[in-house]
Amino acid sequence: MRTRVEFRAEVSVSIAEGDQVCAIDVRELPQHVAAAMPQARDEETVGHAWLDTGWLWIPLSHRPPDTELTGVADLVLHFEQDVLAGLSLRFLEGEPTP
Repeated sequence: MRTRVEFRAEVSVSIAEGDQVCAIDVRELPQHVAAAMPQARDEETVGHAWLDTGWLWIPLSHRPPDTELTGVADLVLHFEQDVLAGLSLRFLEGEPTP
């Protein structure tokens, strides 16, 4: 079963050399979304969504960030059988800030 959750939150998008997104952090998760996310651990994390110190952390590569863009965004999370299967976000007008 596919579920869609929409909300607004503060988001940080980390960008590595070559303008490649290397991580996404979403703060202020709705309680029912936070409860569904696995806790971060010291295993292979790239490509998986984790709950880390109360927010959603999605590492997309091992590359270190050169830039971080932070701002308020409208988000849509797609869950497939209680697993995060997709995320889209759009920063609000005037956002983000480096």
